[in-house]
Amino acid sequence: MRHWPRLAMLCGVLIAAPALAQRAPAGAKADMQAPVDTRATGDKAMDARLADIDVYAGTYPQAFIDEVGRYLDVPRGYAEALLNQQGWQAGDIWYACALGKVIGQPCRAVVRTRSRLPQADWSEVAQALDAPLDRRQQQALRELSERSYRHWARPLPKG
Repeated sequence: MRHWPRLAMLCGVLIAAPALAQRAPAGAKADMQAPVDTRATGDKAMDARLADIDVYAGTYPQAFIDEVGRYLDVPRGYAEALLNQQGWQAGDIWYACALGKVIGQPCRAVVRTRSRLPQADWSEVAQALDAPLDRRQQQALRELSERSYRHWARPLPKG
């Protein structure tokens, strides 16, 4: 019975230790920058669509590959290889190839640029391709995504 206070204090230290260990050291900046969302397009609706495309392609990979190949002018084998490559999600593949179509560059050029800039978001990738997106091009990307969703007979996600 006389060990209860020590046991309670030891339990308190063990519970608090992880939280204390995560605190920034004295003198460290408290306003550390949040990590960049490399999947961000600058359009919340498009971001939601890309996340949903990941889900769709996980269930229907061949339909996804058909869509990218047929309507975004990408060889099926290339789309399939990207889908099986670590670090590439279906939404990113779709966006890279759609972006290439909209800016008049091959999907491979967009993929190479994106691979070279792994910490960049999509607007930074477009700028690195000397193709910062204007309102007309952003609309073209939305229309391409809507067309893909119609081909898949899939409702557009809310976003």
